[in-house]
Amino acid sequence: MKRTVAIAANFTIEPISATLEKYFSRLGVDHEVQFAPFDQIFQQLIDPSSSFHKNRSGVNAIFLRLENLLDPVENGLENLDALLRALKQIRRLKRAIVPVHLRAL
Repeated sequence: MKRTVAIAANFTIEPISATLEKYFSRLGVDHEVQFAPFDQIFQQLIDPSSSFHKNRSGVNAIFLRLENLLDPVENGLENLDALLRALKQIRRLKRAIVPVHLRAL
């Protein structure tokens, strides 16, 4: 069975594609990696037609730079509150979510 890894991030994440391909190939896992458009985390969590909602045979991963999310100029606390509400919503659908925080270098 093909496993889907659906990924959403608030920064450019696509460069990890080659590493993921090698990793899953070495494990012998039939897989497909799907990247959401840049900075579309909320949309992936809320939209019933998103890859996160359609993913029935894999994992959904969210890669976050909290510095980007909590930017006071961009309504940081409101963004965090919206993210938590969206995570609760998709949790009700019993989908796996793997939140990952990466610090800016």
